[in-house]
Formats: sequence, structure tokens, C-alpha cells
Amino acid sequence: MPNTAEFWRGFRDSLPIGLAAGTFGLVYGAVASEKGLSFLEGTLLTAGVFAGASQFMALQFWSDPLPFATIVLIVLAVNFRHVLYGASLSRKLTQFTPFQKFAAFFFMADPVFALSEKRHEDGQGNAADPGLTPSYWFGLAVALYPVWVGASMVGLAFGNFIENPEAFGLDFVLPIYFMVLLLGFRKRANWLVVVLVAAGAGFAALQTLGSPWHITIGSLAGILMGAFLGVAPDADDA
Repeated sequence: MPNTAEFWRGFRDSLPIGLAAGTFGLVYGAVASEKGLSFLEGTLLTAGVFAGASQFMALQFWSDPLPFATIVLIVLAVNFRHVLYGASLSRKLTQFTPFQKFAAFFFMADPVFALSEKRHEDGQGNAADPGLTPSYWFGLAVALYPVWVGASMVGLAFGNFIENPEAFGLDFVLPIYFMVLLLGFRKRANWLVVVLVAAGAGFAALQTLGSPWHITIGSLAGILMGAFLGVAPDADDA
């Protein structure tokens, strides 16, 4: 049965990130319009994919004729992190039916993953706290998805009026967006070491192999470092 309180909790939790995602969506719409996508094409892309970073990477290689295979590989490299998201969350969706899981993962964007992980942690050790529920998840989705699609549509319609997005710092929206999500996990064990290793490997890959391989290589380096360090057991567990 739906839990109204948890739905609105998810809705409220996602509102601050929704504002940032809205700005992100405006930039996407403007870039898509500049690349020659029609209003309908740009809207279908953003509504059907719902993955901002992948959409931006695809637009960077958008040309005529369309390099279909290249774009598919790039999107796969950028979205590889979603495999890890799913692996992490799979053990925490015990209250979801199979159909709810199938529907939920369409909406699994970076902020949804981050907030869901935090909601699960908040519910640990408290029998009265339901933890991560379908109601909470879809509360996040209802707040974020329409904002993302709506902002993208505004960008597609009026993006051409912004002649120099860099002058407003709009080109830096994506790095800030990911940095905010990353800092949300700063209290976890070995966080700083893993981040530094991932950043160093990603920067080295960017300088040698170029984009988008720095994303995958940096991620894999962070994963390997996290696996090597492990997590110290609690005293009670010991």
C-alpha cells in the first residue's frame, strides 16, 4: 500500500536537487537546439533517456551523418556507473515488488541513487523507520522527472537566445552537480582515499586517452581501491 508520508518525504528531499537539475536541463535543451535537434526530437530524447550526463555526451558527437555506433559506445561508457548503482541498491529494495523494481529503475538517476542510499542508511537500527520504500522512491521521481523534462523543453524552445552560456557559468553546472552528490558520501570509510585515486586515474586517462574513457577508468580505479581497502568491521560485529 502507498505510504503518503514517505512519498512526500521523497518529494521534499529531491526539491533542492531538482532546482539544480532544472538548470542542467535548460543547458541541455539549449545545446540540443544548437546541435540542430528539433523541439520534438530533443524532447523525446530527454523524456526517453532521463540521463543528463549521457545526453550531453551524445550531443557532443551529434553530427550528420550520425555516428550511431560511437554514440552508443560513449553512452555505455558513461552509464556504466548505473550497473554499480543497481548492484548496490539491489539488496535494499526488499519492499519492492518485481514490477515496482522494473518501473523504478527507469527513474534511477544520480540524485535518486544518492538519496535512496541515504534513506536506507537513515532507516537502519530503527524498527519504527520504514527505510527505503517504493513510496519514497517514486516521490523522488515525481519531483525530479517533470522538472528535468520541462526545463529541457524550455531550453529547446528558448536556448538560442543564450548566445554565450559560458559567460553565465552554465558550462560548469555538470561538474558542480556531481561534486554535490559526491560530497554527500564524505562520512563513509576511506572516502577521501577512494576519491583521490579515482580523480587521479580519471585525470591521467583524460590526458592520455581523452573523453569519455576517463569516466570509466576513473570509476574502475576507485572501485578497485575501495575493494582493496575494504571497510573496517564495527566493534559489535567483531
